Amino acid sequence: MGIGFMNMDGAAPKSSQSRCLVGWAIVSILVIIGLVIGLIVTKNELAQGTLQVQVVRWCTVSPAEMNKCSLMQKTMLSAQVQPVLQCIPRAGVDDCVSAIESGSADAMTTDGGHMFMHRDKLKPVMAEDYGEGDATYWAVAVVKKSDTSTSFTSAGLTGKTSCHTGINKTAGWVMPVGALKTKGIITGCDAAASISSLFGSVCAPGGGADLCSACKGSCKRNCDNEDYCGYSGAFRCLTEGSGDVAFVKHTTVRDNTDGLNTNEWASLLVSSDYELLCTDGSRAPTSAYRTCNLGKVPSHSVVVGKTASDEIATRVTQLLEVAQLRYGPHTDGDFQLFSGSSPDLLFKSSTQQLLPLKTACTIEAMLGQEYINAQASIQCTDQIDVPNSRSCLLPQHVDSMESRIRWCVVSTEEKTKCELIGSRITAMDSDVTVVCLLAENVDACALLISRGSADVTTMDGGELYNAGINHGLLPIVTEHYGGGSIPSYYAVAAIRANDTTTKFTKEGLKGKRTCHTGYQKTAGWNVPVGLMSRNEFFIGTRCNLPLGLASFVNSSCVPGIESSEPGVITQLCLNCRGDCTKNSPYSGYTGAFNCLNNGDGDVAFIKHTTISVTERQHFMLLCPNGTIAPPEDYLTCHLAQVPPHALVTSQHHSFEYNDKVWYLLNQIQSSNDNILFTSPTGSNDLIFKDSTQSLCKVPINCSWRRFLGQEYATAVDGIQCSQATHAPVTSCNYGDTCPGSK
Repeated sequence: MGIGFMNMDGAAPKSSQSRCLVGWAIVSILVIIGLVIGLIVTKNELAQGTLQVQVVRWCTVSPAEMNKCSLMQKTMLSAQVQPVLQCIPRAGVDDCVSAIESGSADAMTTDGGHMFMHRDKLKPVMAEDYGEGDATYWAVAVVKKSDTSTSFTSAGLTGKTSCHTGINKTAGWVMPVGALKTKGIITGCDAAASISSLFGSVCAPGGGADLCSACKGSCKRNCDNEDYCGYSGAFRCLTEGSGDVAFVKHTTVRDNTDGLNTNEWASLLVSSDYELLCTDGSRAPTSAYRTCNLGKVPSHSVVVGKTASDEIATRVTQLLEVAQLRYGPHTDGDFQLFSGSSPDLLFKSSTQQLLPLKTACTIEAMLGQEYINAQASIQCTDQIDVPNSRSCLLPQHVDSMESRIRWCVVSTEEKTKCELIGSRITAMDSDVTVVCLLAENVDACALLISRGSADVTTMDGGELYNAGINHGLLPIVTEHYGGGSIPSYYAVAAIRANDTTTKFTKEGLKGKRTCHTGYQKTAGWNVPVGLMSRNEFFIGTRCNLPLGLASFVNSSCVPGIESSEPGVITQLCLNCRGDCTKNSPYSGYTGAFNCLNNGDGDVAFIKHTTISVTERQHFMLLCPNGTIAPPEDYLTCHLAQVPPHALVTSQHHSFEYNDKVWYLLNQIQSSNDNILFTSPTGSNDLIFKDSTQSLCKVPINCSWRRFLGQEYATAVDGIQCSQATHAPVTSCNYGDTCPGSK
């Protein structure tokens, strides 16, 4: 019974209780002292950089990089991200390499040129990916389209002014110099002297005086006080008339034109004003970089010391994996990992993701044969065989994306059609597998794609706007409804022909019954309700359009409507005959039209192809100026010309992958099989709209905002009550990629 510890009533003796309390007090004090000592030791180790399992010391090459690194450090500390980031300032890349070699820093990002120079001191652990999916990019030569005298020939380059990203840089120096030697345009083993002799003037930041005459500032290789440094800087050198040719990478023109770069020097630049120089002396559009380039080369890489432990390499990779999940291209925070106050700080601004590399990856394997050959040509040394750079990539990044298409759909009927499309694709290419994934709605599909759990889905303009804002998804294939070479359709308001009172005016719509294709749908909601709001048909509810519409009309059918306002859902679902879900019989174009045709509404907001030719005599269109017109006059009587539905994917997919998806769908539509634009009896508009005449390839430089168009994107900005400001964008130039209906 524990003699001496328990009384007969089960209580401990008072003397024993006192001894126990004293004992516990002593133990508690000792524990607290231990914790305090532990915290002090940990703090000192963090400050000294000796607690290696918790710290990554990042080396910066300029004051601007140091500022961004410090902001990144502050942001990650506030989020309690582990490992802890520390910023180590140095004057340039070479100094950072020395710091890493001596153990004063752990990691940095650098280009192929410096990796090659210091291949005996560095080891790559992660690589930037710019959308190709394999951590590579193309080196290209860019000129103004208006300059017809410049070509990649001796006569076409002699005496011209050249703009380079920097001395010994991959796209800006190594690849063009190697290509010039291969073509015999320059000779000898002194590349700097040969370039200076060929061109009349040069800007190659970091070069000697002969290579800085066309530069604007310091001509420093780390871009400190030099506007013509780096990819954007070399392109700026060309655009401002300081140079005739810019040696950059394939994404540079896209990233700095058509409103994507809002800096004053670039805000009005148009991509179609520039062309590529091909090594055979010809030219090509900037979108044709796969066939007109100076070589495909490795991207910039995150490097550690060649003798660094696996623990350090793992720690660096873990930190950056967390960083890109929290602060990558599709997040909303103030800090963005791949952007900043200036281009290309810490990482290239065009980076879409960082790819972890195999632990056995070497500098030579990462650089690849083509790059090593270029360096050997420049330095007049023997060429050596190196492993394929793809041997550095983890298995999930090698070809896995090329062999499958995970298609996200939103109904069992769509899943059945998806599987049918998949069987056709597999019959054409047995290496491709189509997996059909059923999700609750389009927003869920967008989330799956952004997380890498799905590849493609179809969306209308309103859905694409949200997916672009929230996830950065891209359109790659668009529907075409006939009637022109540019894919688009017209949002219209239809009424019965014998209705003389309904007009698209405040008086003509007040108290009417409205039929909509669905909540936040392009033609059925965003355009008509946005117009009503902007024209002040209802006032004081701009940021709650469901409430505004409910207070203005008699009743509606808006399938999928959601609102927290009491009574709004009831009123906006009153005409849906008991089913106001997204799968309502009155959802979609045909459903909204049936709502009108069956007498459950006075006006239907649809698209111009919804009313068939045989039905036109029974209906009229409402024009925005308050007049009416027959359905065949939709070109002059419509609410808006709006973007078509599109097949969208993640920005992380390579351009080759997107091309393959387009190729396979184009093969199906070019055959006699009409499965793409046909829905079984009882269904309509499954995956693709039944009114689609053909599919068109979306140009590769067409962002989601350019695809939507300035007018529509701005309208939806207003509908969403967005406070963000966006630079004006130009519409996508389809050229001959969309020849019209079949």
